[in-house]
Amino acid sequence: MMKRVSMAMVVGLIATTVVGGQAQDQSARGRDDLRWALPSGYIPRGEWQVQIPFRIFDNIYFVGNEAVSSYLITTSDGLVLIDATNALMVDRTLDNIRQLGFDPKDIKYVFITESHEIHYGGAAQIKAETGATICLSAADWDFVEQAAARADQPEYDWTTQVPPPRDHEIQDGEVITVGDATFTLHVTPGHTPGTSSFEYIAHDGDQRYRVLTPGGTGLSMGSEWTDEWVKGRERLKGLGPWDVVLGNHPNNTPGHLFKLTVEGADRDNGDPHPVVQGPADIDEWLDALLEVGRQKDQAPLHGHLRRGPTIADQLSPHLLTPR
Repeated sequence: MMKRVSMAMVVGLIATTVVGGQAQDQSARGRDDLRWALPSGYIPRGEWQVQIPFRIFDNIYFVGNEAVSSYLITTSDGLVLIDATNALMVDRTLDNIRQLGFDPKDIKYVFITESHEIHYGGAAQIKAETGATICLSAADWDFVEQAAARADQPEYDWTTQVPPPRDHEIQDGEVITVGDATFTLHVTPGHTPGTSSFEYIAHDGDQRYRVLTPGGTGLSMGSEWTDEWVKGRERLKGLGPWDVVLGNHPNNTPGHLFKLTVEGADRDNGDPHPVVQGPADIDEWLDALLEVGRQKDQAPLHGHLRRGPTIADQLSPHLLTPR
């Protein structure tokens, strides 16, 4: 279970003061040194040795990588994938699916949380190899399709890979049924123009748990998108109670997905499932996010966080894209 943290500790503003005309300029050019995040210690830090891919629940598997989540959900009539990882990592993602004994050609849908390439970049290859239906919101489809023409704008720093041809447009509140599984799709913009979040059911023996995979819990966006981000996360809390959050990054899962998995590896029959955080802890996690988001919304005008050399030039391919 996630360690509780007093809301008094939620002081997540790490900023360099920017005022007046400087703020206007910062908004136009993006930002490098103005950041908002959950307070130090709120997200567990450590090295947890998990063997990827791995099963989380009877019907849900982690097939992503060390930095970015991708979830495979099994149904009575094929597979559903949440997020495609990027174009450099997608072969590994598909191999992860095969290692588990599944055929990627059985993927019926790929639900994409957001129009940053670490989540959508592998979708074109998955579409070509499997014929799966690729699902983004209309706003995020527009965003990825405009990326090449707007590559000099800061908000496109994280959207550089070629998207698949426009496919299914997610409608807010849409329900998609695949075999015996039902998915409800929510459009929760802010992190990107059309960030989406998904709800579905996890199976653990005879137990059933309500799962949320929220898109875009990070705060890299500029001032003009922050109000929508806050409203979207408020809405997700209102759609609860949730039993489980599986974030689109392992460390965006309350308690950190890898930590919970390692600590629950020796679980005995009848023990609580280690990744079931429960409604109280999930509400606390969402409240912490919202507190920081509201601080950001009240801050001086600021731009989108630029993609710095520590990301663009790193050796790790999880977040790397040639530019």
